Amino acid sequence: MENMDTNSTLGGVYLAGNDLLKSMAVGRQNNHVWTLETTGMLAQEHITSADRVITCNDTWRDPTPAVISELQKLMFRTALSVPYNSSHLLYRSYAWDQMIEQIQTANGIKVQDMSVFQVDYGYMAAGAAVMGVCLVVVASTFYEWWKIGRPITMSPTEIAKAFNAPVLKGDGLNGDLDGLLPIVGDRRVRYGEVRYSDAR
Repeated sequence: MENMDTNSTLGGVYLAGNDLLKSMAVGRQNNHVWTLETTGMLAQEHITSADRVITCNDTWRDPTPAVISELQKLMFRTALSVPYNSSHLLYRSYAWDQMIEQIQTANGIKVQDMSVFQVDYGYMAAGAAVMGVCLVVVASTFYEWWKIGRPITMSPTEIAKAFNAPVLKGDGLNGDLDGLLPIVGDRRVRYGEVRYSDAR
């Protein structure tokens, strides 16, 4: 066990850990009312229940894992920074004329999660085949989309029907001229300019 009153290897770690992790909680009773006074962040972070009114029923989680984790981080960072810090010279305790070599090489392994994708060519080929079949089936429905389906002319009747003229409205008017005349042949039409008077 290290004696912290003298020079020690872990003295610096002790001082840094004490400044970082030292914490205390004190419960006091004043006029039958309990109050809780804390110093340091550790007591505040690990408290699970605080009853400050009637009873002294304060509880805390175990801080040991957090303390060990912080000390591990501190010692790891110290181990990385000390070998490359040339401003402080280290000497052997039994030979003050011999300086300790500080430059060290530390080997480490970096662990990192990576997304790895592997192609399954069987599933890829099956998916591509299904997509190809669907493409052919859908494309076949657009064959001869440019054809109207019957012969057409540029006659006034065809043009009027194309512009949805009111006189040509009715059921069964999508046929040719021979089928159109029996339906609308008796309707009266007027050629020329039509003028409407304003209704007053």
